[in-house]
Amino acid sequence: MAAKFVIPKSLSILGKNIPVKRGNLKDAHGQFDRTDFEITLDTKCPAHLIEETLMHEAMHAVLWISGVSQLLREDLEEAICFATEGLTNSFKVRK
Repeated sequence: MAAKFVIPKSLSILGKNIPVKRGNLKDAHGQFDRTDFEITLDTKCPAHLIEETLMHEAMHAVLWISGVSQLLREDLEEAICFATEGLTNSFKVRK
């Protein structure tokens, strides 16, 4: 049986502590807040999408903090973050 994913309280991204919290979002599973530097995961996000959503939002944080986000069109940034979700399964320990 696979271990249950535990949502971290925060992530360290490029030297910044990024709190991770649960909240009610209107039209998204997750959101990186560029002003408050925090990630919110929607309380209604299905359990099987939590890890992928966290990876997606963490990538938004990486792009913003590094300054790369300011060089990208919004649709291109979203495509990069979507592609990053695929890494989630690569980091799981297989027995």
